[in-house]
Amino acid sequence: NPKALSKALNFVLVCLSSRPQSKLFDFGIRALNRFHNSLKNRGEFFKNVAAIAHFGKFPSNLISSIAEYRECTTERVKEEVTNSQQSPVICTPTTTLDPDTRLVDQVKCDFEKLDRTENGKNRIRSIINNLYVNKIREKSDEIKAIMGEELVQWFAAYLVEHRIQFEFNLHSLYLDLLDQIGNEQLNVLIMEKTTENIRSLLDNNTHNNKALLKNLGHWLGLITLAKNKPLPFDKGYLKSIILKASGVEELMYTVPFVAKVLVSCAKSQTFAPKSPWTLSILKTLADVHKLPNIKLNLMFEVEVLCKSLNIHLERLQN
Repeated sequence: NPKALSKALNFVLVCLSSRPQSKLFDFGIRALNRFHNSLKNRGEFFKNVAAIAHFGKFPSNLISSIAEYRECTTERVKEEVTNSQQSPVICTPTTTLDPDTRLVDQVKCDFEKLDRTENGKNRIRSIINNLYVNKIREKSDEIKAIMGEELVQWFAAYLVEHRIQFEFNLHSLYLDLLDQIGNEQLNVLIMEKTTENIRSLLDNNTHNNKALLKNLGHWLGLITLAKNKPLPFDKGYLKSIILKASGVEELMYTVPFVAKVLVSCAKSQTFAPKSPWTLSILKTLADVHKLPNIKLNLMFEVEVLCKSLNIHLERLQN
């Protein structure tokens, strides 16, 4: 249906003209990515797209493709528009209408899917905002019903970046929730996002990152060591980031992070406090503790860790 196609493309044009990073703009980019190869002969449409003020902020692949389509089809499009007396924004459809009809249906489907996705995200956020220990089973079932396959990746990123790394006191609650949901793909994505954020924070030392690193370190210990699972790093990673610290300032980030990871060894059989792997890292921390001019809060982190693991610090230093 040419009229339906015209409406669909005009709607996409409106979306693309919206503020960058807005939901409408994101939808426009997704739609354009999906169908731009099917409309190579519609140079007038792409001419209007290229005239958008923030066209330079479009993905580079779209910018180059649109430039190519305009160059190759401008003259033919002008003739078609003149003959058919259509709106200058949209060119005359090709002789075969089936692809265009499918395109309209696909754009409608994408928009409906986007609406469902946003609604699902809002419902999950509301559930997390009202999560209580005695409601874990009920709420986990609700999240599973809403999440499906579409929102698994989003939920993993949301939980790590907006909840876990800020809400230390709720780690046990989130751990119970994930255990109740029992989605292996979600657990893998949670691990990947946790590891990714930790590496990023360690590479970009700022004052605000200290608390986030401690929180993520505690969380990482809960989902690995406390469950008798190895860390998603090389065996000597924790020890190496302490030894590679170039000064006291870097130790201010690495030592509290490592300490928070190791707290979970108290709940582990495989990585128990007196296991060779754990003791090796504890001895490195003990060496940091007796460094000259070491800051008191770093000494305190090591002392608290040893106490929570029932390890005598003095014996580690001998």
